[in-house]
Amino acid sequence: MSPARARAYTFATAAQWDACLFSGADRESTAARAGLRPQAPYASSARTLASDGAFAPALTPSGELLWRDAGGRLLRALPRDDEADRRTAPLAIAASMRIVANGDGLWVAGSNPETVECFELDTLARRQVVGIGGARVVDLAADGPHGLLVLVEREERFEIVQLIYGGTPATLARLDATLAPTRLANLPARRQIFLLDEGGSRLVALRCGAGTPAWTRQLGAFAPCFVASSLSSDSRGRLFLAGAASADFGATHYGLVLDADAELIDRLPLAQAATGIAGGHGVLLVSHAEGVDVHERATVAGDSAPVAAELITPLLRAPDSEAEIPWQRVDAWATLPAGTTLELRYGWSDDTELVERALQLTRDARLSPAQRLAWLRASLDHWSTPVSFAGSPSRAVVDAQAAPLSFPLQDARSGALWVHATLRATPRSALPVLTRMNISYGGSALMQQLPAVFRHTAVQPGDFLGALVGLLEASTQDLDHRIGALGSLVHPNTAPAPWLDELAEWLGLPWDDALTTAQKRALVSHAGELATERGTRRGLVLLLESLFPGQPPRFRVRDMDVDFGFVTLGGGARCGSPLPGLLAGLPRSATVLSRKAVLGTARLPCGGAMPSATRQLAGRLRIDLYVDGATQRVARPWLARLLDSTLPSHLRVELRWHAAPRGVDAEGERLVDEPQPRLGNDAITGLARLPAGRAPTSWS
Repeated sequence: MSPARARAYTFATAAQWDACLFSGADRESTAARAGLRPQAPYASSARTLASDGAFAPALTPSGELLWRDAGGRLLRALPRDDEADRRTAPLAIAASMRIVANGDGLWVAGSNPETVECFELDTLARRQVVGIGGARVVDLAADGPHGLLVLVEREERFEIVQLIYGGTPATLARLDATLAPTRLANLPARRQIFLLDEGGSRLVALRCGAGTPAWTRQLGAFAPCFVASSLSSDSRGRLFLAGAASADFGATHYGLVLDADAELIDRLPLAQAATGIAGGHGVLLVSHAEGVDVHERATVAGDSAPVAAELITPLLRAPDSEAEIPWQRVDAWATLPAGTTLELRYGWSDDTELVERALQLTRDARLSPAQRLAWLRASLDHWSTPVSFAGSPSRAVVDAQAAPLSFPLQDARSGALWVHATLRATPRSALPVLTRMNISYGGSALMQQLPAVFRHTAVQPGDFLGALVGLLEASTQDLDHRIGALGSLVHPNTAPAPWLDELAEWLGLPWDDALTTAQKRALVSHAGELATERGTRRGLVLLLESLFPGQPPRFRVRDMDVDFGFVTLGGGARCGSPLPGLLAGLPRSATVLSRKAVLGTARLPCGGAMPSATRQLAGRLRIDLYVDGATQRVARPWLARLLDSTLPSHLRVELRWHAAPRGVDAEGERLVDEPQPRLGNDAITGLARLPAGRAPTSWS
């Protein structure tokens, strides 16, 4: 009976990872979604752009920073600027507490409290005034590239009005009478709207078009008795709040960064009270009485608080099989710098009703992914003891050939389970990344090699032998991986450069240490053909193609007597040989009485052998190479040696080097314009020419 073949659930692509539930993870881009990585915090140290007061900070779609000062001027700067450009602003902008930069326009509440106004971004010319009759404008938020959401109060009830550029405002949602919001934020991609309620102590989430809260969050969970005065969002799913804790807890000022599920990403202590907050394009703006602080995105965890991200896979089922143990192990590929950890565990339940409820809940769109994850984490009645892998300098290096981190599943007796993974980073440590995860099922190959008497006890939960086999199977993955990767050492496309020299010696290839890595790989790739065709013209051409690749070919091979033949004269009914051809003749030293005797050079033949008229021309091979000067200088020392090791000993080889420009083929056909003249071994007679006009006064 052959061992059962292990199969696996694989999480590697963005679509595969999207099936999981996440909390505290960066899911903003396609690259970030292809794995698990914590949200990158903002640097606590900031660069200040000074101004006489600062209000209504905003970022344009191009990343430009905007705010207005106490003197009614609009200030503009780039994130790396040391000073801002100041311009006198129209009255509506000069008094605004919220500026929305949308498209190429700036939206603010109008001078009339029942209007909103739009201004040109570059000229500040007023473009549009939109009236919202009978309603007082409270706050604004962007709605897509050109839309606008307006929080208004009408007849002691609050509404959210939607305005598309150039259109008529329409009520999107009439809020519950219990809500009295002061600030508005919008995440169009998530179709979620957020409000600050209860004097800034509560965050309310609404589904787009609904007036009843989908869920609420008390902000005191992030800082003691925290009350927010400012709220904003960016286009990538983040919320930004600025406020302070109560006086009983020191009245400390904070800036909070939350994800779309109101999970804390970062908490920044602020030096003074904030008048506004905005984020996007990798920067966070906090305005205050002395200007605007610019916090850039950090590549490490925060100064004082650790960073964590976690996921729970969907329910995984091991198909029915003959395996006595349904699950094998978890293999995880991660980048873990020093100060970080990866924690893995699995959970299951024996309660069928609980499992069905969990499946329904994980598909419930009314709850955020973080809320569903928290419910699963707290409700499953069985969780295994977690296994932690600590970061180190060696694990901080991205290595596609590295062995995975393995976690045994020998004690997972249920046919269905969830896998829980958590990444943590201590303060000031680089951020970790989980890039791939395989969850194997289908039986243990090592377990099936045990004698039946031992295997019967090893499959019992908690058995020492079973745990030992599981540990061995998981801990030997490095050895298995190295054995499985041996083939890459002898493949020409993946072998390391030192191994190419070893392969060439084993295969008896024409070789020189001075060859480039690309040339060595090409020779090893054609090792079989070079061995079969050794000593033939085809073998020579293949050798030259490996050494000097490119199209058109950069070389030409001429076997003089084979390619041309010797000239024969015709006469009568016979035709002469075609031209071009080789003209045979005796050497000067040949002596034939009555036909050729030259005084001072004639000599008698040795051994009575008669001189040959074709011997000096037969067995001659001419190779023309069309390469640049740099290639000539590198190849001259070793090319003749490689040719001697490849060709038959009776052949006489003549190498001719030609400095052909790019685009001139081996037959001399010009494919591009004539090259510019250049002194040295790259100049080509008949092609190089002096430029038209005045002659140069000096040469270099």
